[in-house]
Amino acid sequence: MSSSSKPPSRREINLVWPMILIGIGVIFLLSNLGIVTGGVWDWVATLWPVLFILFGLESILNRRGLVGATVMICLGAIFLMANFGYLAIDLWSLVLQFWPVLLIAIGFDIVVGRRSIVLSLLGVLVVVAILVGAVWYSSFSSAGSQISSTTLNQPLNGATQANVQIDTGVGEVHISALESGEALISGSVPQGSGLDVRQDFSVDGEVASYRLWQTGSTIWVFPAPRNRIRWDLQLNPQVVQDLQLNLGVGQVELDLQELSLDNLQIKTAVGNTILTLPAQGDCDVRLEGAIGKLTVYVPPEIGLQIQASSEIGTTDVPDDYIRSSGNYRSPNFEQAENQVNLQVSNAIGLIEIKPVP
Repeated sequence: MSSSSKPPSRREINLVWPMILIGIGVIFLLSNLGIVTGGVWDWVATLWPVLFILFGLESILNRRGLVGATVMICLGAIFLMANFGYLAIDLWSLVLQFWPVLLIAIGFDIVVGRRSIVLSLLGVLVVVAILVGAVWYSSFSSAGSQISSTTLNQPLNGATQANVQIDTGVGEVHISALESGEALISGSVPQGSGLDVRQDFSVDGEVASYRLWQTGSTIWVFPAPRNRIRWDLQLNPQVVQDLQLNLGVGQVELDLQELSLDNLQIKTAVGNTILTLPAQGDCDVRLEGAIGKLTVYVPPEIGLQIQASSEIGTTDVPDDYIRSSGNYRSPNFEQAENQVNLQVSNAIGLIEIKPVP
């Protein structure tokens, strides 16, 4: 009498979350021992690309594919070197230029799968060569730029109040206050390579509605832009009351100290965001980030109340702030003539609250 037994199923290896816990624990330990300098969560914000490397290694160990995992590991290594200052390149433009490498990797994994280790290794070599070439190309080549800047200037047309919405894609975003003039908004925006920026403006009585947004493709196949994508915008501080910002990938600097806002909503995807809060009037602020560092500067004129949350990361506030179950208050909140209620959340990274220097 014969019996057949089903071979035991292979147990998947879970690498990412245990390594995250180990890594954070090591950083805290070294910080407590005085071996590493700087804030703990500054290190976490710098080392976040290690997640890409861990996901890639986990994929290889669980035999989900070799080529795609190599892309993840290489991207993690490139971002990590850039965060430590070893690569002087515009990473987000690099991603826009060479995103087709992902298609190549997926194609190799579909065609080859687990059938041939030789072809898989060949695919790995091709992907690595393309990524290395991309980094070299972005580091040393600066000719042939196709993204330029165009100016914009929207008059008030009699409006005394305004609701403003700005939606950007990839690049550096700088927003501040206008010093003077009859414009609602002015500045320069990127233009070219299939990228276009549109405006919509209307006035109802004395209240204006304005929207600035990006159209066209922000994913270039060839030729791709090689220069920095930059948004420089200034807003009328006496007119803008409600401001909504949906900001994509890159570096964001928002100096709103001179504005008097009722409501401010900011959503960012990936990158570092630096926000200086309005110093005049009472304002409700909602700041949401995905991956990166959120730094909020607080003018001395305002009292600040904070509701903060971070999935992987923490919130760093001044020592004299009053803390209670994830909520914080500045010591002058009750007495301050100008008060700001801030709701801030970040998925991965550091939330940092500082006084204006």
